[in-house]
Order: sequence, then structure tokens, then C-alpha cells
Amino acid sequence: MPTIVHHPFRADEKTIEQIEDRILLGASALASKAEIDQIKVEDVVREASVSRPALRRLYGSVADLLRVLGRRLTNELTANCLAQSPEMPDVVVRVATKTRWALLTVAEFPVVTRLLLKAEWPSTDARHLMYRDVERDVVEGIRQGVFADMPPSIGVNLVLGCLRGSARDIINEGCSNDYINQVVSRILLGLGVDKAIAHAVMNRPALALPPMPSRGLASSVLSLQVPRGNPPRESGSSAAAQSSDASAGNETCGPQAGTTVMR
Repeated sequence: MPTIVHHPFRADEKTIEQIEDRILLGASALASKAEIDQIKVEDVVREASVSRPALRRLYGSVADLLRVLGRRLTNELTANCLAQSPEMPDVVVRVATKTRWALLTVAEFPVVTRLLLKAEWPSTDARHLMYRDVERDVVEGIRQGVFADMPPSIGVNLVLGCLRGSARDIINEGCSNDYINQVVSRILLGLGVDKAIAHAVMNRPALALPPMPSRGLASSVLSLQVPRGNPPRESGSSAAAQSSDASAGNETCGPQAGTTVMR
């Protein structure tokens, strides 16, 4: 049977959206099977069953396509996280928990993470949903006196910069649970949290991760990748216990299979 090639020309808005999603899913499927930087226009055209002019018209280039894909995934995953996060009145616990969730997801879904990094995740654009969420936490922490008195943008960039650098380390070199806990702890200390408070927060029972999105592009892309790693303990786990297990080589970082969330 001949391949059906989809064109966006003379199509209605709904059809164009379907073709756009088809292209994004095609690029995601390619990313799950090969190095992202090796993906070419003809690969996407073949995988998504679209014409070359359609791809060029809708996304311009593969690099532009990957950036759009990364932004869509970031927005959907962030919205999913915020919609399902439990109430956490303690701002230090809130920052530690959401940051740890982000890094655990990075470790579990490296293909998705590479796509996010193509879109320069986490975004330092003050209009971005994730940036605004981190900013709210930083402003509240400063107001409560648990974070150092500083311009909020410094605190936000500290959190986002550490996340980006740590994500690259994790997907390139792997990690232990102790590494993630060290990153979170250093972020808290960098924000000015008292050492005793930071230690107490890091030794609290870990909150379970919210389930991954059940619909949308993120759900489809995540389904292309089998989660890796062993699930960490969801309750009663402490930074010290995880560090001990990791140093013994008995545990790698990663959330429960089938769950994901981004900070």
C-alpha cells in the first residue's frame, strides 16, 4: 500500500494541528532510536509521512522543530506537575521536593530530557510557567526569611542553572540517588537556607511522584521510552539512607516506572 503523505496546504486549522502533532511525534520516535543531532529532514519526512514542503512550512528546520517539541513537552510536564502537586505550606520543603522530582524524572527519561535541553530547559524566560513557579517560591522564601535577602532573579537563576547543569551530567554520566540529594541540598544552601533546616528537610520522608500525563503530546512521547533505573523508596527515605545505598552500589536514581513530573 502506498504511503499517505500529508500536506498542510489548503487544510483547515484542525487538520494543520494534526499534521503538526504527527511531525512532533515522528521526531520524538526518531529521538528514541537515534542520536538527536543525527536527525535529518528526510528522516522526519519518512517517519511522519509528511511532505518536505509541509515540514519546511510548519517548522522551518529540524533544529526549529526540536525546539518547538522541547517547549511543548516542558509546558505540558510543568502544568501536570503543578496541577497534581499536594499542598506544601513549607516553602523549603516545596522547593526541595519539586527540584528532586525534576531530577528524578531526568534520570528516568533521558530521551525526553535531551529534547527538553534542546529547548534550553529549564527556561530562563520570565514569562515561562516554570520560571514563574520557581520565582513565586523564591519570593515567598525571601519574605519568610528562610532564604537570603537577594533579588529574586538571582535565586531563580540559581535553581534553574543547577537543574540544567545537573540534567546534563545525569544523562551523560548517570547518577546515584546521593548525587540528586547533594544537588538539592546545595541549592537549598545556595538560597540561604540554614544548614540545620536544610538537613532536616533532606531527611524527611520522600513524597511520591505524581503520575505522568495521561493525555497530550507528553503522554505520547513518554510512552515511546521504557523508564530506566530502580524506583527509590517513596516513604521513609532520607538523604543519609540513600547516600549509603548509593555508595554501596545498590541503587540508581529514578522514579517509579510510569511516573514523571518536571519542576
